[in-house]
Amino acid sequence: MGAFLRPRRFGKTLFAEILSLYYDFSLREKAGELLQNTYIATHPTPLKASYAVIQFTFSGLETSQDVNETLSAFRDRIVEGIVSFYSRYPELLPAVIRKTAEELGSGGTLEEAVELYFSDTGRFPTPNRIIDGFVRRFKARSDFTHPLMVIIDEYDNFTNDLLSGSPESIAELTRKNGEVGTFYGALRHHFDSGTIGRIFITGVLPVTLDTAVSGFVKSALTEEPELNDLAGFTDEEVSQPLQETLDLRQCPFSPEEIRGEMKACFDGYLFAHAGRQTVYNPALCLSYVSALPRTAAAVCRP
Repeated sequence: MGAFLRPRRFGKTLFAEILSLYYDFSLREKAGELLQNTYIATHPTPLKASYAVIQFTFSGLETSQDVNETLSAFRDRIVEGIVSFYSRYPELLPAVIRKTAEELGSGGTLEEAVELYFSDTGRFPTPNRIIDGFVRRFKARSDFTHPLMVIIDEYDNFTNDLLSGSPESIAELTRKNGEVGTFYGALRHHFDSGTIGRIFITGVLPVTLDTAVSGFVKSALTEEPELNDLAGFTDEEVSQPLQETLDLRQCPFSPEEIRGEMKACFDGYLFAHAGRQTVYNPALCLSYVSALPRTAAAVCRP
C-alpha cells in the first residue's frame, strides 16, 4: 500500500492506467496487445494479471464552495469506479443488482443497474458505506480467487483546487472522521483483513495524506531513490525522441542546441535526496518539441 506524489502533468495518470492494464486479470488480452515489445511484456512478474483491479479517478473532480456538492461529486466518482469494475467483471454481479437490471427492463443496462444500486443514498449514505458494500459483495464470491487491487488516481485533486479559494472547505473535507477520511479508513480495514491485496494512490501534495488519509499509507513511494525518475524524462529519454521525431535538416537548429535549451528550462526535478539524476517535466518537453516545427519554419522562411 503506497502513495506516489508528483507535480501535475508528470504522467501519473498514464502510469496508473499501465498498472491497471498490467495487473488486471480481465485486461490480460488487451495488455498483451498494447504492451507487446515492451520490457514489462517480455519480463513479466509472477503477479501479472493476478488481481481484480478497481480504479477510482478523482482528477477533474468538480469542486465548489459548497462542501456537500463536492462530497456528492466524490461519491459519484466512487460509483463510476464500481460501474467500470462490473462492466469488466459481469460474472461477479450480485444477484440483487441483477434483479435491479431486470426491473429496468429492456431499456436498461447492467451498468445503469450498478449505478442505480450504489447511488442509492438510503442504502449507502456515505462513501465508506459504498466501498464497504462493494468489497463485502466481492468477498462473498468465494469462487473467484483473484484478490482486489485498488488504484486511486489524483486522490487529492479537490484539495488542490480548494487551496486557492476555500480553506474552510478543505478543513471540513479532510477531517479524519469525515466522509473522505472514513472512505480511506474503510479501504485500510479491508486491506488489513486481506480482501484488498494492494492499494496504490497518486497525487500532487501530501496535504490530504497528513489529514484525512493519515495512517492510511504504509509506504511513501514518492521518496524512494529507485523511483526518483519513474515519472519525468531523463537525459536519455529526451535525446531519443528528438532524434526520432524531428526533421530539422532545413533549419538552423541542431538536436544538441534544442536539448541544451530544454535542459536549461525543464530539467532540475529531484524527488529523492539519494536520487541518481534530475528529471525533466515531460508535459513541458512535449509542448516545446511540438512547437519546434512551427518555430523552425518561421526562422527558415526566405
